[in-house]
This record gives sequence, C-alpha cells and structure tokens, in this order.
Amino acid sequence: MRCDEVAESVSALYDGEMITHEAAAHIRTCDACAELMEQYTILGATLRREVSLALGNLPSIPRWETKTGIFTRFWRKGWATMRVPRLAFAALVLVVLLTMGAELKRARVGAESNGSVVLVTIDREDQSVFSSCALSLVNSSKDSMAMGGILDSKKDLAGVISLKLAGRVEGGVRLLVRSYAGPVATTDTSDLAKLPEREVILKTGESLKVAVGDSGTLTLHGEWFDHIPAEIGMGIKSIDPAASELRIQQPVLLKGDMRIGEVDGWTDTPSGFDNSAYVIFPKTGRYLFSLSSTKDAIEGKIEKNRITFEYQGTKYTLLTGAPIARQEKVWVRVEPDYEMPDHPGSYGLGSISNATLTRAK
Repeated sequence: MRCDEVAESVSALYDGEMITHEAAAHIRTCDACAELMEQYTILGATLRREVSLALGNLPSIPRWETKTGIFTRFWRKGWATMRVPRLAFAALVLVVLLTMGAELKRARVGAESNGSVVLVTIDREDQSVFSSCALSLVNSSKDSMAMGGILDSKKDLAGVISLKLAGRVEGGVRLLVRSYAGPVATTDTSDLAKLPEREVILKTGESLKVAVGDSGTLTLHGEWFDHIPAEIGMGIKSIDPAASELRIQQPVLLKGDMRIGEVDGWTDTPSGFDNSAYVIFPKTGRYLFSLSSTKDAIEGKIEKNRITFEYQGTKYTLLTGAPIARQEKVWVRVEPDYEMPDHPGSYGLGSISNATLTRAK
C-alpha cells in the first residue's frame, strides 16, 4: 500500500477505530506514516492545551460543558480535506472555537443531558485523579470497566474499583460498584468478581463518595456525552509522558504482519519503574510491559507510539494512540496461556506490581 492510501487509516487508528491488516502492517514498517501519527498526537494535544488556556478567561461554567462533538467532527473533517498547512488549520479552529465560545457551550448543556454515554471521573481523597472511564447505555460491550491504582504511596496502598452501568435515573445513572484496597503488590482487578455488588446513584454535576474497603473513599463525578470520548483514562493532561511514566493508550498488537487485536477506548498509565502495564488478548495471552527488567522478560524497543520486540523468533509490534515513554528500552513478558480468571475470552488492560511478577512461578 502507498502512504497516501494509508493516511486515512492513520487518522482512524488515532481515533481508536478499526483498520485493515494491510494498513496496520504498512504503518508498522513505514517511518513516514509513524511520523504522521506523531503529528496527529502532538498537534491535537497542542490545540487542546491552547484552547484550555484561552477558555480560562471566559465566565465560569460547569466543568462538563467543555467538550463538544461539533469540535471533534470539524477537526477530523478539516484535517482530512484542508490543503492549508496543518498548524494554520489548528489556529483557524482555535479562532472559531473562541468566537463561538460560551454560546456553543450553553447549547450543549441540554443536548448532553440526554446523552447515551456517561464519563465517570474518579478522584482520590486529595482530589488528584485516580482514573476515569466512559460507560455506554446503548452498547453492552462498553457498559462496565474495572480500574486499579495507587491510593496512598506512603502507605503502599492500592485500590481497585469496578463500575457497571445499570440504567438511567432522573438526573443521572444507576451504577453497580465493587471495590477494595490492599498492598500495592497484591491488589488485582480480577479479584473484584469475588465481591458483592452494591448499587449507587450518580447524578451528573454532583459528586459521590464510594468507600474502598476500610481504607478511605474515592469520589465519582459524572458527565453526559453523546459518544465515547477519544481520550479518556488516568486523567491524562499532556501528550508528553512523565519521566517514569509508561502509557498504553488504545493498543493494537501485530504479530508479524497479522493483527492480533486491539483494546478499544482503554488507557493505562503505571508510574515508576516498579510496575508493569499489561494487555490481554483472548486466545493469545497476556503481554506485560515495564521500564525495568522483570522476571522472564525480554528486551524490546520503544519508538514514539510503538513497542517492538521478538518472541520465539517472531517480531511483534504494539501500536498505541500516544507516545509511550521517554526511554527507548522496555522489558516485555509474554504469558501465552494467560486468560482472565473470571472472564476467559475477554480483552483486558491494567497494571500490576513487578514484585508480584517476581514471585510468580
């Protein structure tokens, strides 16, 4: 395939959409198309940052009014069809958005209150972001999510929580919640299935505290959308990873030129050199990625938004929707027979302590 034929697939991959095997193989081996992917991510982040700074001068409005499907569609159409330089187009979008300003946001309030997707942001007790997820009322494959993260690093305490959308109520939604807390090295989202569910009511525009075992609370906030947002998870605010951050966003795994699968709409961002991010593909196993060497791991290479490594004589490539880490080396542990204990045949993405892997047999 030629680069001009693959350009639309690069855009689709950045948006978290499915692409053909041929296009995926081309992107994996073509530096020009990989560079195009990086331009998408950098320019998108730059525009979002500039818009955010400019909108800070506008009158105070509810936090959940700042996203617009109109902007998303205009951006994608302009990128694909405009023949002006891309940075000029980005500036044009910024001017138009600021001109429409608060009027556009007020118009979205009524529309989003009838949305089919609720974006749930989860904060720790210190108000820092623990995680976030988008749950759909109309797509049963996207109506639940399990998440884990650090609750208190000084106490070596981690928490895990699962949310399942059970239906709509006036002003919000019903959620089925499972959660618990424990030492960082021992907590795992797969253990949630053993716990009883409890029902809570989350109203958009309001906060809801949820107990995490006996170790404190997490605070949930809900926002209505008419679609699954393209960029969610872990409170990511910058396209540039932190010094010790390994970011896996909407990963696609290739085995040679064959696409194994993709985990659509999910992101995980373990921080530090003592944790691994993992991706689970049904009938293929679990792939764990760490910035430091782990038990039974092989060395791979990070190039912007892709990881390449060789396993049993075959080259593998993990493509993601954003830059992965600042360093070039990564260690990959492949567990070909692994399946989620309580959900065999399911995709998965999360993080785990390297200490747990060291003890694994």
